[in-house]
Amino acid sequence: MRIWAFAIAILCADYPNEIIVARQQAPMSIGLGQGEFFCACDSPALVSHTQVVLSLENREMLRLTPLGVEVYNFEGDRLNKLPRILNWSPALVDKHIFKHFMLKEIHEQANVVRSCLETYIISIFLGNFYFSSTQRFNH
Repeated sequence: MRIWAFAIAILCADYPNEIIVARQQAPMSIGLGQGEFFCACDSPALVSHTQVVLSLENREMLRLTPLGVEVYNFEGDRLNKLPRILNWSPALVDKHIFKHFMLKEIHEQANVVRSCLETYIISIFLGNFYFSSTQRFNH
């Protein structure tokens, strides 16, 4: 059985006051504002709009209406989920010169990989140095 990955927000002309959002193997967070909702693949993208965030788990969907939020699993059972309050500063999650967070993340990939490799290589080097120096003192 193949499991697909998606995070989707659906608008329908027949139900203009509703948005249906669903998640399977891809991130989705909903920002709850004053009379407005925001959908994003990551909570940091919501910080400049709202601090109140509801994150969907796999196989969950929700219905957004002017009356509020209803959360369901894919089997149709209603779930009771509470939003969390982010205590992040918008300055911490700045997009810098980029129009979208995804573009920022794409351009940051090289530095992230470099930083991870440097940490890994340094720990291996120091680990080998420590091992060889303790061996030398024990003989």
